[in-house]
Amino acid sequence: MPKGKEVRLLDLCSAPGGKLATLLDRGGIRKALSCDVSQEKLQLVRENLDRLNLLSLNQTEFLEVSRDPTHLRLDHTFDQILVDAPCSNSGVLNRRQDARWRFRPDEISELEQLQSGLLRTAIRHLNRGGHLLYSTCSVEPQENQDVIRRVLEQNTEMRLLEEIEVLPGDLGGDGGYAALLQRADR
Repeated sequence: MPKGKEVRLLDLCSAPGGKLATLLDRGGIRKALSCDVSQEKLQLVRENLDRLNLLSLNQTEFLEVSRDPTHLRLDHTFDQILVDAPCSNSGVLNRRQDARWRFRPDEISELEQLQSGLLRTAIRHLNRGGHLLYSTCSVEPQENQDVIRRVLEQNTEMRLLEEIEVLPGDLGGDGGYAALLQRADR
């Protein structure tokens, strides 16, 4: 990032704030918008950022948003967007054993729709040349690679820079997925 450039970050699914804290702690972000579906979740993000002394380092705003991400319309765009999407939690079943009992087969389809909506919203608010990081704690292709492939097919100005899938037990921990996308400069 060029020196002196003010980086704007949008975190669409912010709670509890761990990934946002990591990005803020790395530096270079002057304005951040933390979004989630309830004031309780946003308060948890605030508390975690405050506990880590990260609230005073930048201008962080908080916005409660609808559960339907396609309704989000902001007046400005962002250089970096994080979408740590709600998912089936299939990559963390060893740690979140309750998730295995809540999981329903039709849930994957509902989650795919939500994840796709979050990505469409993110792309709508992403600057030219900006980066979008999509992540889940799922190992289901329908929530990961399939969602990204559809988004790339529907948005030709986006390109996949990198993706990674970690299976539970690989690297000694949980499983998950991440894809880094970039919007074309022109």
